[in-house]
Amino acid sequence: MTLALALIAPVMAQPADPTPPEPVEQVAPVAPVAPVAPSGREAAVRTLMDQRVESKDPVNDLFALAQDVSVLGPVGDNAFLLAQSVDVDAPVAGDIYVMGEKVTIDSAVVGDVYAMGAVVEVTSNASIQGNLRVAAAELVLRGPVAGRVNADVGRLTFGAPVAGDMNVGLGEIEVEDGAALAGDLQYAAPARSPDLESRVAGEVEFTERVVEEEEPVMEVTEDLEEDEGSTLGSVLWWGSMRTWGYLTKLLVGVVLLLLGGERLAAIGRRAASHPGQSLGVGFIAACVVPVVSLGAIVTIAPFPLGVLGLTLFAAALYVSQIFAAQALGDLLLQRFQPGAIGSPYLSLAVGLVPLVALCSLPWLGNLAWLAATFAGLGAMWSVLRGQA
Repeated sequence: MTLALALIAPVMAQPADPTPPEPVEQVAPVAPVAPVAPSGREAAVRTLMDQRVESKDPVNDLFALAQDVSVLGPVGDNAFLLAQSVDVDAPVAGDIYVMGEKVTIDSAVVGDVYAMGAVVEVTSNASIQGNLRVAAAELVLRGPVAGRVNADVGRLTFGAPVAGDMNVGLGEIEVEDGAALAGDLQYAAPARSPDLESRVAGEVEFTERVVEEEEPVMEVTEDLEEDEGSTLGSVLWWGSMRTWGYLTKLLVGVVLLLLGGERLAAIGRRAASHPGQSLGVGFIAACVVPVVSLGAIVTIAPFPLGVLGLTLFAAALYVSQIFAAQALGDLLLQRFQPGAIGSPYLSLAVGLVPLVALCSLPWLGNLAWLAATFAGLGAMWSVLRGQA
């Protein structure tokens, strides 16, 4: 008996075959439900400008420019949003073009999302049926994406399933439990991320990104008041620069009005009579023209057209502010003489004063510059198209 136990003991003590680790399950993103496109009066294009904007009613196309924007009503087509803080809390049936310091997508998006900002967050309540393209300091992705993800970010928090490919450039990454990539991964980072690569079902291509070290800041022990100069000198410098900007724009505007006559004067009057429409059309033009021109350059064949388009667009960005100043001057002069349309030269000289002053303010100046540029671009497009 003892001999039998001794013979079978090694067999009983033999360890079982190790169980191979289970692969990461690739979860397919859930397709968002398309919101019902509004009809009738609600189907019109809506342009909103204020300190804080809340879009609660259904709308087909939405254009919003403010300090804070909240989309609370469904959008039947595309949304163009520009603000310091943007919250999209209602479904969007088309694409979203958004720029802001803090951008939050918290709803279903049927089209693509183009986002630029300091922090862009796609919450777990959100879902994107199209592609996601982001340029930001930080991207938080917790909602599923059915298309591709292209991003260039300083930090990425990845915690959602992505059905397409992913092409990202990043500095830091945090991978959460819900992360899964069904397509291929191309990423550039200071070092490889095993946590990220283990979530990929397709091929992985890694490129090392070299981070340049910042030079140490030298300590300054001298008296700063002597280096910075007096307060009076700073005020005089600020005033001289604003005066220079006013005179240069006034000179260019006068030359344009002398050459173009009533045809160009009609652009400023168009911006004054249809400010909302001009702003919306200008915003679309500012988004479309550079993309089309760059596409023409990349495809090589229409290369001269792409270069010409970018050149004309750069000139239009400057000239559009002049027509916006003329429109602002018309509105100010009509406050004193209702119904009267004065000389475009006088309107230009009057309107440039508040425009130059507003554009020189620290944060509000950026919004004023964008509003003037978009309004001038939209009025230029409408008038020149009608004359053509």
